[in-house]
Amino acid sequence: MKNILISLYLLFALSLVGCGSQGVIVSEEKTQEFKEGVTTEQEIRQKLGPPSTVESSKKGKVLIYEGGKLKYKAETFIPVVGLFAGGADTQSSKVIFEIGTDGKLKSIIRSDSTSEYRYFD
Repeated sequence: MKNILISLYLLFALSLVGCGSQGVIVSEEKTQEFKEGVTTEQEIRQKLGPPSTVESSKKGKVLIYEGGKLKYKAETFIPVVGLFAGGADTQSSKVIFEIGTDGKLKSIIRSDSTSEYRYFD
C-alpha cells in the first residue's frame, strides 16, 4: 500500500511540471527563409503572424518579434529536494526585421539566449 501511495505521489508531482511561453519565438531556421531585398513585409507577417512591436520612420518600418519560454524542472515540485535540485530552463529570442520604404526586407538582427535557473547553486 505504501508503494502505491508513493507512486501516486510521484505521478502527481510529475504531472505538475509546468511550462509557459509568451510572444513569438522565431527559430534561426525560420529566419533563414527570408531574403534581404526579396522578401516583403506581407510575406513575413504571413509566415510569423503579427509582430510584437511595429515602429515606423522615414526610412521604412521595423517589425520586432519577441518571445520567451519557461519550463520548470520536475524536481522543483518534490518537497525539500526541489529546493536543491529544482529550477527552470528559460529561452528567449528577439528578431528585428528592417523593412525599406519599398516594402522589402533590408536587414535582420537576432538575439537569442538560454539559461538555467537554480534555487541554490
